[in-house]
Amino acid sequence: MKKTGIIRRIDNLGRIVIPKEIRSTLRIKNGDNLEIYVNDKDDIVLRKFSLIDKLLDLSIALSETINSITKATTIITNNDKILAVSGKHKRSLENSNLSSELSNNINNEIIRGKGIYLTDEKSFDEYYLVVPIISSGDRQGSIIILSDNEVTDEEEKIVSIVTTFLGNYIE
Repeated sequence: MKKTGIIRRIDNLGRIVIPKEIRSTLRIKNGDNLEIYVNDKDDIVLRKFSLIDKLLDLSIALSETINSITKATTIITNNDKILAVSGKHKRSLENSNLSSELSNNINNEIIRGKGIYLTDEKSFDEYYLVVPIISSGDRQGSIIILSDNEVTDEEEKIVSIVTTFLGNYIE
């Protein structure tokens, strides 16, 4: 573990403030869930919690399935990170963080267009479709497809069905 040199006092309700610098660096936002662990050394460890992270194997299988049907690069994300990629951009995108802009702008609506910054370092001049994965009214992640051709209504329906499935599966 890295030491930060920051010390915080626990208040009378048992709360502790996570410094803004750490929240910014780790992309922890108001309303995010944190999982609390105690390791072998009795250290308390906080980890960002994402329901969709628990479905990594399923996400990989679903991205491969969508890719085999649409022939488009298929990406499954949590709210901050790319979890699964199938298609021509797999090597360059695996285990990458989503761009701050994309992470902040994905809401509960479908987004489509041409030209997208997926990570802070990588942009793609391709057609894209971003469909959020919604569970219990909250966005848990998204499915993104990148294509050389404009995304069809049929491809949007396929991705929407899978995001609905994932959202219901998480609940």
